[in-house]
Amino acid sequence: MSELPGVLKCASILVVDDTPENLYVLSDMLKAEKYEVRPVPSGPLAITAAKNNPPNLVLLDINMPEMNGYQVCKILKADEKLKEIPVIFISALSETLDKVKAFSSGGVDYITKPFQFEEVSARVKTHIELSRIKSELRKYNQNLEKLVGERTAELETAYRRLRNIDGLKSEFIDMISHEFRTPLSGLLGVTDFLFDTFDKMKVDADISWMFTVFDSSKTRILRLLEDATMIRNLEISGENQTSGFISANDIITSGAQGFEYFVSPEFKGLSILAEPAMIHSAAKAANLLAKCFIKKENPELDIYVDDGNLCLKYSLDNLKMSENEAVNFFELSSSVRCSTYAQHLGLSTVAARKILNHFGGDLKFIVSEDSIGWLIMNLPAIKSGESARPASALE
Repeated sequence: MSELPGVLKCASILVVDDTPENLYVLSDMLKAEKYEVRPVPSGPLAITAAKNNPPNLVLLDINMPEMNGYQVCKILKADEKLKEIPVIFISALSETLDKVKAFSSGGVDYITKPFQFEEVSARVKTHIELSRIKSELRKYNQNLEKLVGERTAELETAYRRLRNIDGLKSEFIDMISHEFRTPLSGLLGVTDFLFDTFDKMKVDADISWMFTVFDSSKTRILRLLEDATMIRNLEISGENQTSGFISANDIITSGAQGFEYFVSPEFKGLSILAEPAMIHSAAKAANLLAKCFIKKENPELDIYVDDGNLCLKYSLDNLKMSENEAVNFFELSSSVRCSTYAQHLGLSTVAARKILNHFGGDLKFIVSEDSIGWLIMNLPAIKSGESARPASALE
């Protein structure tokens, strides 16, 4: 006979039969296959032997005095430590009802007497291997559950830590904003008062530039504080922002100022579910950003619906930016903005993109060649009166 894999050679088999001849034949054959064989002549002894030293498999006769094979199998399957042991019935009973009863009591296979040992050997080998695989799979699942539990606990700890950091960041930004505004208000107020004392019409041309610099710097500082506060609110408590409906035409009006464009009649029936003031702010910021990268006098804007999104596509002819710089442009920590024509916009472009992202839209650059490119703003649109239906259904 062929050699068995090492994992099967040392397998323990409990053979249960009240006929000594059957015990002898089965034991002798299985030992020749290098199994560890433990023969017992009765059901009660089989249960005791299994509890004292659980086998890898049980070969079980059905017709035995005192306790039949069905009863033995049910007792084994009721024991938490023994229930996974495969039980193969070997019996002279060949009726279908007998086999059904054997399987319903917990058996995994049924061999009819008189048996051929090749059949017994093949089925024993198969079920020991299946049992081994199931056992390894249970251990793997247990280890996996343990690892998942540990990882989940680590993630929960990290999440709580991040929430604490977010809380500290929010408090820090609020504190800085407040502490910044207090002295800034005084500084700007005093400067405004001093400038008001001058008659701007009579001021020497050599110092008149100060008025322009002061006004632009004042506007930029105040906008920076407002944008930083808005970004913080969106990142930390954006889910609490209220929403309403804003028509596509209103968004187009805010985003298209100064551009040549055509509005199809279909846009009259489109709306966006978002907070109107925030979307207007984002659209105006997108408009100003696009103008930073345009030289020609009559800039163009393409307005269309794509996959349920209202899109405003600004054509740019002075986009001196690489693809990598375009991708990083809207990052809060990006240095790209400070080296472009849009540096005076400060964080307003970052805030605009975060607003659009919050309501399911986006703001991004597409870079082509020779300073040519596009700025695309999009938002998910719906047809008026059909809040769950995407705008793409119109097309």
